[in-house]
Amino acid sequence: MEEAQKRKCYPLYLTAITMGMRVGEILALKWGDVDFESGTMRVDETLQRGGPNPVYGPVKTEGGVRVVKIPEYLVQVIREHQKEQKKVRLQLGSEWHDLGLVFTTWKGTAISPRNLHRQFKAMLKAAGLPETFRLHDLRHTSATLLIMSGVPVKTISARLGHSSTGITQDLYGHVLQAMEDQAASAMDRLFNPSQRDKKTKKEKKA
Repeated sequence: MEEAQKRKCYPLYLTAITMGMRVGEILALKWGDVDFESGTMRVDETLQRGGPNPVYGPVKTEGGVRVVKIPEYLVQVIREHQKEQKKVRLQLGSEWHDLGLVFTTWKGTAISPRNLHRQFKAMLKAAGLPETFRLHDLRHTSATLLIMSGVPVKTISARLGHSSTGITQDLYGHVLQAMEDQAASAMDRLFNPSQRDKKTKKEKKA
């Protein structure tokens, strides 16, 4: 994330990986959707076309309309981002397009998804990372990290805006299976006599 932190889009990238939101959902976020007091973010639409006259549409699924808890660090970053945006807005005056969006171009218009993807590719190149990695993959990374941290699938599904936990399990079944394997191995080490004997022998040697 070091290269990302150097970029103006860092708050956007951090939102993508910590909130697990779709790109269109992030670009459609308005300041009215962010509640700093409760530390939550409301997701209820997606950006279909950027520019000074953006076009919005409904979220992908019925479960996509959601209120999601924001990590404390992201709250700090978004607050700072808001301060910087206000400074730019004052500097530009009438040139600023006040659409109320959280993430905008330099003059306040909605970011084009195509331009955002281009910027993301440039960041990957500068960081020496494979350019095959997509911005949307940050959403998958977010889900994987939550699963590996032991967060319940139902919670992850709601956070991602999936229509059901079945969708989450289908998409991340390989990660869940790996966690199941780890759980089984842990129980084996605890209760299998031969595993306990191996552990005892190692402790004696040490």
